[in-house]
Amino acid sequence: MEQKSPDATNFKRIGILDLLGFLFGFRHSILRVVYSPHILWLAAFLVFTAAVAREYDAVSLADQPWDLLGPFGASLFLCTIIFGMIKMMLAFSGHKTEFADDLPEYKLFLSGYWLTAPLAWLYAFPIETLVGEIDCLRFNLTALSVVSIWRVLLFSRVVSILYAIPFWCSLVWVLVPCMIIAFGFLVSAILPMVSIMGGIRMTQSQAMLFAYQNSIAGAIFYAAIPVLCLSLLAIGYVRSKRPALVAEHKTIDNPVPATKLSKWLWGLPVLVLAVLCLGASYFQPRLWHAARVDQLLIAEKFSEAIDLLQTRNRRGFPEAWDPPPKYSKDKPQPPSISKLIEALNQKQAASWINDLLLNQADEILFSQGGWNQGTGNEEYVGQMLAYSDFDLEPLAESLRLLSAIPRSDLESQKHEAALEAIVREAILEREKRQEAEQKKSAPVTIGSENVTE
Repeated sequence: MEQKSPDATNFKRIGILDLLGFLFGFRHSILRVVYSPHILWLAAFLVFTAAVAREYDAVSLADQPWDLLGPFGASLFLCTIIFGMIKMMLAFSGHKTEFADDLPEYKLFLSGYWLTAPLAWLYAFPIETLVGEIDCLRFNLTALSVVSIWRVLLFSRVVSILYAIPFWCSLVWVLVPCMIIAFGFLVSAILPMVSIMGGIRMTQSQAMLFAYQNSIAGAIFYAAIPVLCLSLLAIGYVRSKRPALVAEHKTIDNPVPATKLSKWLWGLPVLVLAVLCLGASYFQPRLWHAARVDQLLIAEKFSEAIDLLQTRNRRGFPEAWDPPPKYSKDKPQPPSISKLIEALNQKQAASWINDLLLNQADEILFSQGGWNQGTGNEEYVGQMLAYSDFDLEPLAESLRLLSAIPRSDLESQKHEAALEAIVREAILEREKRQEAEQKKSAPVTIGSENVTE
């Protein structure tokens, strides 16, 4: 039997340079990698490493291991939607492809989509250990923008090569479903943060995230009509240029199909996963302790939660952490903020614990009491609170205790003291109005007869 030369064998193996060429959109690398028989398994492994890169310093994997499956479900959903969109646009344009069966074609399509996962390794950079919460959020939002734009452009390039269509056509066809889905998620995330009247007092990180989401949603809204028009124009362009596109695709030399994946190619995600596991050994204990505190707080075991916080100290927990209770406009969320305030007063907790557990405490206190219009506008709260239908006495007492708890946020304490005064004034006004109504409906004595007004 004739033995193959080492050069020919090496040429048929997919290596790290092929993957790097794929990530930078080189046609030769895209075809070699995507058409490899076993590439789907490697692509799935890359998605798993990307999931670990997202979550190893964000959630307690001991409590939420299913978070590692989230990227698989999200990618399958989005990839299927994009696949259907591309097939529909190609059918409208009359552009026939070389694929005879949808299942092998979808596997090829999914492989190309999953192979963009290494771009998400950028999220793994442990920025939390270097900068504060605000700078960390700024970095994460920048990384999200860069990775999202890169992945859309790269996958549009993959679709363009697979189906022999111009890049701008594949780009607008990929953008349409991506923009629709992204806009839906953004709107669902933005609306709960918007108060109907008065406005909530957002933290600096919440305000930054809210502004980012608003900017992206606005960009999608204004770009929707141009992108839709270009997608329709692309149908006509592909239909008119169909013979030339097919002929041009056939004249381009395609690379020799690869038969195996290099061991070094498998070694790259293994190495990345090992580094992530090493990083997880630093972050996961902190996240695990944070999850324990969250569980104790939700169960309203405040003394145990405070004791655990004091035992571990601030360095024993994640830098970016927002334990319950949290502000919710839809329905009150456990635990009861008023009971937590009482517990903090009794335990005489350290100021950093008070800062951590009383984040947006006034907003949460009003929300759990039944007021869902925010406390940012003190004048509006003062005008409308007396006409509300919930008990104001416990609210005033909780605000008094809250404003007395030592914290580093002096501005919030001043606001809480002002809210207490507003609530007590609303109580007096409500009592005066009730007395006036009672006098108005009281019987009037005329001679020996009682007449009710």
